Amino acid sequence: MNNLFKKALAGVTVAFALTAFGVTALANGQVGTVTADTLNVRDGASTSSSVITKIYRDGQVSVIESSDGWYKVSFGDTVGWVSAEYLSVAGGTPSGTIAGNDVNVRTGPSTGNDIIMAVVSGEKVNILGSDSGWYRLEFSSGVIGWVKEDYVSTGNGTVASRGSSLGSQIVSFAKKYMGTPYVYGGSSSGGVDCSGFVKLVYNNFGIYVDRVAAGQATQGTYVSTAGLNEGDLVFFATSGGSYINHVGIYVGNGQFVHASSGAGRVTVSSIWDSYYSQRLITTRTLTR
Repeated sequence: MNNLFKKALAGVTVAFALTAFGVTALANGQVGTVTADTLNVRDGASTSSSVITKIYRDGQVSVIESSDGWYKVSFGDTVGWVSAEYLSVAGGTPSGTIAGNDVNVRTGPSTGNDIIMAVVSGEKVNILGSDSGWYRLEFSSGVIGWVKEDYVSTGNGTVASRGSSLGSQIVSFAKKYMGTPYVYGGSSSGGVDCSGFVKLVYNNFGIYVDRVAAGQATQGTYVSTAGLNEGDLVFFATSGGSYINHVGIYVGNGQFVHASSGAGRVTVSSIWDSYYSQRLITTRTLTR
């Protein structure tokens, strides 16, 4: 199979993947960066619309459209409206650089998709879109494929870090919600339950997780308690038995931050506490 045919086949495969995965495309190649300390994301283009969630300074979103001083944006699996006053939008096709050696380029936005090729650190790319923590990229060879955001340094010089660095960012963001009320079924700054809290935090980094703890426990990769890094997830069966019904975000030194129904708020606890150590079921990572 010659190289020209391989490239054409890759293009056809990726075009199919775009339809199958429902990618969020960048309208006119625009990416927005939050300039306020906290930016409300609403379900409509007005201050009277309900707040869905919040994004913090330097968070990045894909711009879908604009309307009378508002931008419709997407990040992770969240779509909403933000005030144009607090979003810096760059025109043109965003660019980036591969930040890692032997980085796999895939036909779709998940590790379950086929590998097209592997690329080396420093390769320049155009960012065509994003979906669930992955970038759709165009390479200098003309190949178009998907790479995890962890391995792409964006055009503004910000590196989407991986491993413990990304984990540190997740922990710092999660701790902003300390004291937030526990609300069963909640997943916003107004109130969260345990899995809603994890989903809210991970969404800010473009990482998709299931809505319930039991579903989240099937995602990512298993790690031992000794191998836990900041930002990893810890799962418990607090009702007895083995059914997972509670989750928290590991912050280091045996501690995790979580929305506790007992405490009635987002708080920090120890996985080695007698209560939690007896109910710990599994630990997983979605950042490595």
